[in-house]
Amino acid sequence: MPISRRTRNNARALLRKASPPTWSFPPAARSFRTERAAPPILAGAYYNRGNAYYDKKDFPQAIADYNHAILLKPHYPTAIFNRGLAKKRSGDSVGGDADIAASKAMGN
Repeated sequence: MPISRRTRNNARALLRKASPPTWSFPPAARSFRTERAAPPILAGAYYNRGNAYYDKKDFPQAIADYNHAILLKPHYPTAIFNRGLAKKRSGDSVGGDADIAASKAMGN
């Protein structure tokens, strides 16, 4: 899926505000596609995309995006809670209950 010019410009602006000056858009885009080196601000992008997949009832993809968000921002109770809901909807009630309990323990 190609990235629009407006999205690319918004990402550049966010990276300039929230990251050290060594970040530029191409490395950030590559890390967004892979995972680890992305700045924590991209955790919200994965979270939002996970919500979109959840709304489309594509629970495995939603869980994958919530996992990316949690990897980038480990203390993200809403992402953990939503991942729990997606796990429950996909049939993993034990994992879902564990995520929901963990999110409540974080204060969600």
